[in-house]
Amino acid sequence: HSGDMYFEFSYMNDLAKLHANLVSYGGWETLRDTLESIRPKDNRFFQTVSTLAYGMAYAPDPQAPDGFQMPIDLETGALREDVWARWLEHDPVRMVEQPEAAEALRSLKLLYIDCGNKDEFSLQIGARLMARKLRALGMEPHYEEFPDGHFNIHYRYDTSLPLLSEAIQA
Repeated sequence: HSGDMYFEFSYMNDLAKLHANLVSYGGWETLRDTLESIRPKDNRFFQTVSTLAYGMAYAPDPQAPDGFQMPIDLETGALREDVWARWLEHDPVRMVEQPEAAEALRSLKLLYIDCGNKDEFSLQIGARLMARKLRALGMEPHYEEFPDGHFNIHYRYDTSLPLLSEAIQA
């Protein structure tokens, strides 16, 4: 459901906002040190923390002061191409092109991809690309776009869970 992929569209906007958001919190170190005391935790807060968490997942670096790197310079906001390239290595739209990833996907009983065509993070673009790449590799994903956004789409489980149950029982 609305999986993060095609990072150029899904993450670049948040990365562009990250620097300004960090400045508003007094910088990364201040945010880190006061994280639990920040009230209210608004959308800007969650966007900032989520983007930093992606950095922790996609570009860990035990040598870095906080154990990870971000694809923007935290002082200037400029894109760091070397770290951005590390993030892109985790993008499913790119990963599917690797033979070992494609082989692992072929072994699955169900490849389910859905996304709202009004997704606030433009994830429908990545979903379309992923479905196209899977088909080009001879796989047939269950792919659906639905007329909604990213949030409050739990009603989509009525579609996905029966398919998942059927695949598990097969």
